[in-house]
Amino acid sequence: MRCFSFSVAPPELEAEDQETLALLRPLHTEMDQTYELVQQFAQMLRTRTGEQLDAWLEKVRASQIRELQGFVAGVERDKKAVKAGLTLPQSNGLVEGKVNTLKLIKRMGYGRSISLPPPTRSSRFVEEKECRV
Repeated sequence: MRCFSFSVAPPELEAEDQETLALLRPLHTEMDQTYELVQQFAQMLRTRTGEQLDAWLEKVRASQIRELQGFVAGVERDKKAVKAGLTLPQSNGLVEGKVNTLKLIKRMGYGRSISLPPPTRSSRFVEEKECRV
């Protein structure tokens, strides 16, 4: 069984994943609705249209999809920061990456992490993908 992300834009999905999505969406109305809501949120992220957040939150509340209700509660707790993240071009991604690297080095020093070979110029960034079913 393959796993793909609902947040990936449809043109970027592999052909097999597009077929799976086309089969599943008509079978389950809740899945179709969830897919649409996640795509709308992903579009807000891509286009930095945070002004649409309130309308999107109302749609999610009206949907009564339990898994998304928890997400909405988290967004509501820090709504101002979420709206800024969806609207402003500034990002703290670079800083978060450095903090993550420092934490890894610290864990390695305490022996709580796997040991990695010394970084080379070509391996500056390591990317891991995880698929949860």
